[in-house]
Amino acid sequence: MKKRIVVHIGTHKTGTTSIQRALYEQRADLSAAGILYPRTDRDRGDRLSLRKHGELSAVARRGRPQAVERERTALIEEFEASGATTMIVSEEGLSGPNPNCAEFFKPLAETYALEVVCYLRRQDIFVESFFNQVVKRAERELSQDIIEYTNSERTRSRLDYHGILCWWRDLPAKVTALDFAAEVKRGSLMDSFTRAANIESVRLVDTQANTSPDMRVILAMMAMNKAGLDYNEKAVLRAGQRLAEKSALKPLKLLLGQRARAALLADCADSNARLAADFGVQFDSRLPEEDEAPVLGPDLDYLLNLLGSATLGGKQGADGQAGGADDGFRKRA
Repeated sequence: MKKRIVVHIGTHKTGTTSIQRALYEQRADLSAAGILYPRTDRDRGDRLSLRKHGELSAVARRGRPQAVERERTALIEEFEASGATTMIVSEEGLSGPNPNCAEFFKPLAETYALEVVCYLRRQDIFVESFFNQVVKRAERELSQDIIEYTNSERTRSRLDYHGILCWWRDLPAKVTALDFAAEVKRGSLMDSFTRAANIESVRLVDTQANTSPDMRVILAMMAMNKAGLDYNEKAVLRAGQRLAEKSALKPLKLLLGQRARAALLADCADSNARLAADFGVQFDSRLPEEDEAPVLGPDLDYLLNLLGSATLGGKQGADGQAGGADDGFRKRA
């Protein structure tokens, strides 16, 4: 029987951090069951301190032959030396709209049984959730509103789930695609993953509490990006958390609005029909209650309260006054 390589490709915003943390922290348990979670960037001393296989993903995406061969050789040497019969690789970047990601594993299909696990969110929910993530990552400095972001070529290229999964299926590999919302509703995400990866001999423990901030904070950060302000994102996120704890307002989660949401799902309908036919994923068709128009920017009162809270809620300076240098706001050069 062939040894197995299980490639968990995400997607983004489907509990990947929780799964990767559990795999990383329980490597000893996995090893005892004959399962290898190979060395990650942290173990190699690279610049990224992560619990996932980010360097592998970066090499795969670039597709430079010599680098790909080195990375693939190192991966297989570690697998063979471990004595394990199953190896799990996990990195959500592998689910991107880049055929090089699947091509990285293609030479391994003759020797190993390749299996791919991929969680998916309906495209409108994914776009809003990923927008939340990329805005709060300061290095991206995203200043697009939700409609500009949704309609960008970069975003749209991620939404043909069927086409992306076909690259993996055609390696050939066994592809297990799952509706993230349905799996979470069914029970534990960790239990879902161990079933999908066929590693139920190990009980993965979820110790990750990773909640998305109120979209009001994200809209404020987007506006500050657009204005060219330099700010401490952690201070702003903490300020948003303080406002959420004090406020009776429910967190804002939806931005697209009825018109844009319906248009986006109509654009994805053909791909989703093929996704259901070929991979068995059929998303819930119910739409949330929301205004017809999208939410494109922050409420002014909220923005002023957020900036005040971020400034006054920081570390105390040498003079004992609230607010430290890290919590300042200034125009970027």
